[in-house]
Amino acid sequence: MAGRIRLVAFDFDGTIVDSMGNFADLAAEILNREHGITHAEARRMYIETSGLPFSAQLEELFPTDRRNGRLAIEFDQRKLEHFHARPYFPDVKPGLDFLRAMGLRLAVCSNNSQDNVDTFVQAHRAATGVWFDHVLGLRSGGFVKGRPMFDWLLATERIGKDNLLLVGDSLRDAEKARSYGIRFLGRLGTFTKADFHARFPGLPVVRSFHEFRALFKSPGRA
Repeated sequence: MAGRIRLVAFDFDGTIVDSMGNFADLAAEILNREHGITHAEARRMYIETSGLPFSAQLEELFPTDRRNGRLAIEFDQRKLEHFHARPYFPDVKPGLDFLRAMGLRLAVCSNNSQDNVDTFVQAHRAATGVWFDHVLGLRSGGFVKGRPMFDWLLATERIGKDNLLLVGDSLRDAEKARSYGIRFLGRLGTFTKADFHARFPGLPVVRSFHEFRALFKSPGRA
């Protein structure tokens, strides 16, 4: 896995922060109220389109529906009610410590807003010791997870596509990495190994970041 990797970029919600369950329940509540969809079906729809900003999820699920803008604002406001109290997954700190010891640099690539991600990372840094070389969140002007963020990381770090690995929990994360031409590692939880392999046969996946020790042999070398 290590190959020529120099920078490991992590998706945020559901990959390093235990927030996806709460977000899915909130989205399901909103979709149930507005569209009459059962909670279970609405939750499934949210999970299957995860990896996109909620506004983009709504447009995909309900194209041109005039309620989409209002519901996206409601979701973004209400998801903060308990967001900053959510923890990192327990395996995040040892996993990141191992990667740093291997000489790799670390980044966050999230479609959560830049302010939300910055606030979370700073608030939890002292207590957990978790930090990143770059923290990228959703910004105006189309700065989203995918080509805009990947381009920024390559230019800032002065590396090539074969030096960047994205770690994420969603099928959309895998799609973005594959379409851009960088490697991807799936974090199981939101989706299963079978889910990932049905779409991307043979894709490397991990259940825990403790598995990094078996995947990374030496820094920046095969």
